[in-house]
Amino acid sequence: MRFPLRLTADLALHLAGQPLRGKEPQSPVLRFAPMEEANRSPRSSDTIHSTQKSAAEIPADAQASTAPVVWFAGPDSLQHPDAARWSRALLNRGRHVFLQTEGNLLRRRIHEFQPVPQFSFVVEFSTTPESHDLRVGLRPKAFLDSAEAVRVAKLSGFFTCAHTAIGADTALDQLPRLAEYLQSLKVDGWVIVPAATARGHRANSSKKLLDARQLIPSRRWRLFSELLESAFAPYRGVEPAPAFSPEPRSTREVCGESVQAP
Repeated sequence: MRFPLRLTADLALHLAGQPLRGKEPQSPVLRFAPMEEANRSPRSSDTIHSTQKSAAEIPADAQASTAPVVWFAGPDSLQHPDAARWSRALLNRGRHVFLQTEGNLLRRRIHEFQPVPQFSFVVEFSTTPESHDLRVGLRPKAFLDSAEAVRVAKLSGFFTCAHTAIGADTALDQLPRLAEYLQSLKVDGWVIVPAATARGHRANSSKKLLDARQLIPSRRWRLFSELLESAFAPYRGVEPAPAFSPEPRSTREVCGESVQAP
């Protein structure tokens, strides 16, 4: 698994330039969950986080943001009819777009997207086919849908990334088998993040996540997983992971590269 060189450079530039912007450090990842927005009631929409605007406004928000990465979070972003249009708009603004999907809708909608290096389909994978099908709501053969989505995307020239959420009930002894399977699918990346609980508390220990991430073949993808955990923590009502600090240091590592901050 190779981490994209341009994404490495853009993340490094964003973090190294934090002191020059002279304001509160901003995460390099802008989270957008279109299906969460679509399911909100009008009353609750007035209290949305500043990066969680209405669906129609998100391209303008992304243009104003300095975050180099826009992550279309679940539930399945392909359920939203404007997912492809928003992705193209964000790519035209120089963003890296990761679109999270459960996979079953990908074959039907893949013709709406363009295979460019800055765009990746993020496909859900749990530890085993049985636990995966249970996690996505008892949908039969959901694990096979995810595997087929990766194959279809790669045949069409798209970058693919596997997404695994580690919960309190996750059996770590099953992860090595998943790691081998993902290698056989030749996914381009793999991120492992903590699963959210109904109350927003952490669903696992930091040690459990650390042990799970050791199975990711690429060190840069391991670091990117830590970055995502920190960026998404406020949406789960928990404190950011200690592994990633937005505060600039004199020298810091960004996806495996040592970057000298100004």
